[in-house]
Amino acid sequence: MIRVLLGRTVQHAKQVEGAGMVGRVCLGHPESNLLKEEFQFDQTDWGFPLAIDNLTDEQLGEYDITLNRRRQANPVLVDRSMAGLLAEIQAGVERLNPLVSYLPPPILNVLVKHAAQRRIEPDFPEAIVLFLNLTGFTELVDRAAPAEVNGVIVSFSRVFAAINAAISSREGILQTVTYQRMGSDFLIYFGVLNSRSDDSIRAAEAAIAIRKIVTGLTLPALGGQSAEIGCRMSLTRGAVFAAEFGEPRGRRGFNILGDPVNTAARLITHTQPNQILITEEVYWAIAHAFDCQALGEVMLKGKTLPVEIFALEDRQDDRD
Repeated sequence: MIRVLLGRTVQHAKQVEGAGMVGRVCLGHPESNLLKEEFQFDQTDWGFPLAIDNLTDEQLGEYDITLNRRRQANPVLVDRSMAGLLAEIQAGVERLNPLVSYLPPPILNVLVKHAAQRRIEPDFPEAIVLFLNLTGFTELVDRAAPAEVNGVIVSFSRVFAAINAAISSREGILQTVTYQRMGSDFLIYFGVLNSRSDDSIRAAEAAIAIRKIVTGLTLPALGGQSAEIGCRMSLTRGAVFAAEFGEPRGRRGFNILGDPVNTAARLITHTQPNQILITEEVYWAIAHAFDCQALGEVMLKGKTLPVEIFALEDRQDDRD
């Protein structure tokens, strides 16, 4: 289970964010009009207003920001009887159960394992990163009549469940779903927390399975128009920084960072509808088992040298 936001308002927020500048607050025109009596604005090259930071200390008021606050410790267990211990264990299980639906099992397991230390040691595993861009559902939300919205939610939930099953059955981890201007982006990876010698094969199989799920969808027409759902995917391979982020006694999360993640995100912009692009590192790991088409080299943002890419077609055993 995961919570996502879809719709025209979210798309507008992403457009405004993309026009922003480091250290400045960027707003849309409706929002800046509501605040024009309180703030002054500059204009960006994209036409969105940037708030001018010219407020006095008196206008800002006083804020006490402390980064090293300690949360109050949990109550000490007083009842040491067998019944008391069992009751405490039962209460802990009940607090944990809601997390099972929201966290990938490998991440939940490692969080529970290190609960006493409240810290997970960082690692630099060799990972295969799969970026999935799912398009079409935002347009469905905007087009759907109030009576049709629930059907869109059900359709998205079913697609998400099928995609998650294709990933988890191959020992992958679906980390996050974020909204972009081109659709919803899924960050998926293999080889972190549960490394296998055939992680690249598993990742390629998952990507092909996801493409079959998406291209095989049949959705009802909404607003008198047929629904078109598509996907784009990219696969990269390399060392990543896998670590826990957050306060030991506060909110914590687990995520991966590194060049393979950045490369996968940037490669997705070169991907055609329902296409799976892979880097050379992935190609050499799976070429013996999958049909791949060489597409030459592309320049990616942040890279000084061009990146050789291939299109992943299908597993050789599945060819007609």
